[in-house]
Amino acid sequence: MTSKEHSPNSSESFRTTRLIAQDFDGTIAQTFQKSPSGIGVEEATEQAVDQVFGPLSTDRYRNNGGLRNRAPLEVVQELSPLVSAQEIQSLLARLIVSKLDILMTEIGTTFDDGTVWPRPVAGYIEFLESLQQARTEGQHIDTLILSSGHEPFIKKVYETWDITEPEYIIGQETTEERGLGNVVKPSSTLMKLAHRVWSEGYGLSPSFIGFQLAKSRTLYVGDDDNKDGQLARNSGVKFALIESSDTAEAWKKVANDLQFGNNHDNA
Repeated sequence: MTSKEHSPNSSESFRTTRLIAQDFDGTIAQTFQKSPSGIGVEEATEQAVDQVFGPLSTDRYRNNGGLRNRAPLEVVQELSPLVSAQEIQSLLARLIVSKLDILMTEIGTTFDDGTVWPRPVAGYIEFLESLQQARTEGQHIDTLILSSGHEPFIKKVYETWDITEPEYIIGQETTEERGLGNVVKPSSTLMKLAHRVWSEGYGLSPSFIGFQLAKSRTLYVGDDDNKDGQLARNSGVKFALIESSDTAEAWKKVANDLQFGNNHDNA
């Protein structure tokens, strides 16, 4: 968690702070785009499936449509539907390690135009600039990533981009640490976890009323209406869709909807 100079950690400031929760893959970073060596999230997952499950399962995985924007747990459950919960966890751990080993080496590799993999989606950096301006003007806004991906990968991407990471990052590792290992989008349990992590950052333990207040001050941003959008609807929070056809316009709309440039606080 990074420091929040714009929003001191206190119960009083929490009452006027908004939360922008965001998906990562396809929403912030173009991880589905192949790296200069031809590797993206989909390719890395398929290679990891082959390493962990073997060629026959890889053929089945490919024939079923590949990753399909699913969490690693869903991939494991599809390929090994009859194994015990303990075996599921073992296979999941191996799949994640294999996939991360492949992906981490790709971060920062350079394209011919001088940009690095993964590129931020068009409009995201400009959104961050608008966010910083809003904070400078006195708006209290926190950011959080809620992703089926992995914290080490996300953190390294922000380091490679040389920009400050969001205040909070919730990935696969967080759900496991909190004893929620088998929960995936669009379960509202994930948004409850996000609100718990957010409020804990202010030294608060959320009550039912606290959760209700947090919902009213939360926007969730994602690129998949079935996964991200349904998660928001299940959780009772507002949703903004980042459509791949024009991510720049979508992120501009997020800034406009949040009324960046107008100094207002939601109590």
